[in-house]
Amino acid sequence: MALTKATQNVLEGIVSTGSTGVSAGSFIVAQQYKITALGTTTNTQWNTIAGTTGQTYVVGSLFTAATTGASSGTGAAAVARTLANRFNDVLNLKDFGTIKEAITAAVAQTKIIRVDDSITVNIPTDALTLQIAIDTLLAANEKCVITLKIDAGHQPTSGITVSNGNYSQFRITSTDAEVTLSLSFGTGANFIYGQNARLPRLACLINANLQANNGYAAIGASVGYVEENCGVKNTWGNGCQAHSGSTIYADKTIWTGCAKNNATGSGIIAWGSIVYASEANASNSMYYGAQAAHGGILVIDNGTANNCFRYNLRATDAGFMSADGVTANYAGCVPITNIPYPDASAAGYGIYAFNGSWIAARDASATNAKNTGVLASNGCTIHVKGATLTNCGVNGVYANPCSTVDATTTNVSGAGTHGYYAAGGSTINARSSTANNCGTGINDAAAYAEEASRINVDTLTATGCSGIVIRCESASTINCANSTITGAGNKSVYAAQASIVNATNCTGTGAISQGVFAASGSTINAQSSNFQRSVATTSILDIVVENGAFINAAGAIGGVSQTINVLTAEGVIFR
Repeated sequence: MALTKATQNVLEGIVSTGSTGVSAGSFIVAQQYKITALGTTTNTQWNTIAGTTGQTYVVGSLFTAATTGASSGTGAAAVARTLANRFNDVLNLKDFGTIKEAITAAVAQTKIIRVDDSITVNIPTDALTLQIAIDTLLAANEKCVITLKIDAGHQPTSGITVSNGNYSQFRITSTDAEVTLSLSFGTGANFIYGQNARLPRLACLINANLQANNGYAAIGASVGYVEENCGVKNTWGNGCQAHSGSTIYADKTIWTGCAKNNATGSGIIAWGSIVYASEANASNSMYYGAQAAHGGILVIDNGTANNCFRYNLRATDAGFMSADGVTANYAGCVPITNIPYPDASAAGYGIYAFNGSWIAARDASATNAKNTGVLASNGCTIHVKGATLTNCGVNGVYANPCSTVDATTTNVSGAGTHGYYAAGGSTINARSSTANNCGTGINDAAAYAEEASRINVDTLTATGCSGIVIRCESASTINCANSTITGAGNKSVYAAQASIVNATNCTGTGAISQGVFAASGSTINAQSSNFQRSVATTSILDIVVENGAFINAAGAIGGVSQTINVLTAEGVIFR
């Protein structure tokens, strides 16, 4: 069939630059339109606007305006375009001597350029901005790669925004090893931002220079890709953000020093989306380092997130994070000096799960946190088997409430208050772990369970603690069998308020106050253990019951606070 003027109109239909086009009352007489919204405009009024009689108009109907449509309701239409119009809009790169000439012509004529073979476009030599290049160049086939190369010394003043299309054949590179954004870029603008699109590939390292709300953002079912050793650092807001069903591939990338606003943002964030960022670096953020939120999934195995202002790693609101082998040290501490920020809002958590979230960070390192190395809060689960969590300012591992932490074979030595702390019905499994020199006060503990919580520290090594090595209160349970818990500044083992401690086959010598102390209806099994405070002699303070408590001291070494096997108001010691 020959493409006559009429058939061209029918085949092409419409190309609109707006979502609703022109409103009734603003139509141009003799211009062809396609209805995008009927609104309150009646069929009779559409006939009047079109100069027709008896026609039925629906969304998608074509008409030529006979009037402007004044006082004809809220209907809208967009300018209809033909195939001939479309053909005239496309320029061929081969028709020009240089890429710059082609782009200049396209901008002047509001046209696009067909690109058949892979090319490199220099910014700003060939196109003044990245956006101009994106808007004017169109890859004609899947093999065509359009490389946008930022010239040496150039500081971009604007970024890229794309939507509703495939822009993955654009690849952003640079002459310099690092590109610095201009101070006129702005903190509210984005460097690369895509909505419902396949984003351009980022293949260089950008220093946002305290500019940019987002470095690289895939929003609304978008897909992005960032190449190794590339990324955007020192952003005002987020470095890398995937939001609302999007996916970003960003292994071995760089997002350091982000969230400079110090109020919100992350180096990397997966919000209801997926980010693959194994071995990526999100250190020195002034808010969150790397975050999975609202059902988002973040994979940052063997990555790095040190010295972040609030949290190095955070999963919140059913977020899921895989962070095995991650390094997340010095949370809440100033980069380089590693001195804790004096600001109280510098929370200082190394690995933090909140509101039903899940984190796997086996063999991780979260040392020297201003506050806590690992925190599971509000029904969360964290796996940190084999992790190093030493010298944290408050707690090595903290679970509260209704949370679970697998901390098997971890090291929480040097914790400022508690090594392992479970509260609010939480559970910590820290079998075969180490908690030396924990605490600074007489009631601080290597392992502390309260409020019906449970801790398993079977085969624990905990020497030189300032307060109570094993502290179990308010209907909680601790298993510390086969442990070495010597040199306590207060008590080796303490159970109170109907709690239970299994301390069989333990060595708990050298405590200053009491060796093993059960109070307030609690039970301690100290069978075959040594809780003698002094090497030279036994004492009535070695094994103590108070206020209706029970201790099984069969085969145990140490003096007793009352006659054995006799029930008194203080309780009973069985031996």
